[in-house]
Amino acid sequence: AAKAGPPARALSTELIKALEDSDSQVRSRAAFAVGVIGPNVDDALPPLMRLLHDAEPDVRRAAALAISQYGDQAAPAVEELTELIRDSETDVAIAALAALGDIGLKASGSGPVVLEALTDANPSRRAAAVRALAKIEKDTDVLVARLIETLRDDDWSVRKPTAIALAELGPEAVAAVPTLFEVLASREDQPDVERALRKIDA
Repeated sequence: AAKAGPPARALSTELIKALEDSDSQVRSRAAFAVGVIGPNVDDALPPLMRLLHDAEPDVRRAAALAISQYGDQAAPAVEELTELIRDSETDVAIAALAALGDIGLKASGSGPVVLEALTDANPSRRAAAVRALAKIEKDTDVLVARLIETLRDDDWSVRKPTAIALAELGPEAVAAVPTLFEVLASREDQPDVERALRKIDA
């Protein structure tokens, strides 16, 4: 990547300072700004990782969302992000799951806690876990088996990302075809399920 010029370096320095400000709103806004600018902010990942432990949920959420912009470069943050899946604040947990999904296969170590989130009482957490699992699970057979389970979820917001994930797997998701047909017959999910079936070519 091209090196940042003096103005960009100055901005990076100011943002790094702001990430460690005593005012939680300043920290949160700085994390948001880093997320908008992305990995071009030099040396921002370590302070962002520290903010994952911040006392304020808005700061933790902003830090997780900013880290998600780093993709697999954020692999050092996997352990901290995995801990946040169990955060008491749903928005924070969802942001952590999104970041793990954006890290991809390098976040596969978070798998057991992501699987745990698939059975959370909150459908928003379950849906976020589905999206994350689809990106971090290395074993396609294991992934399809889990997606077959979540395809039977009572909540549409969970079934939808499940059907999308199966569609993206294409023919590798052939084991899910019988369950997809069950859902097609009994649920209001026709567009997503039909798309998955077309992609699998069933």
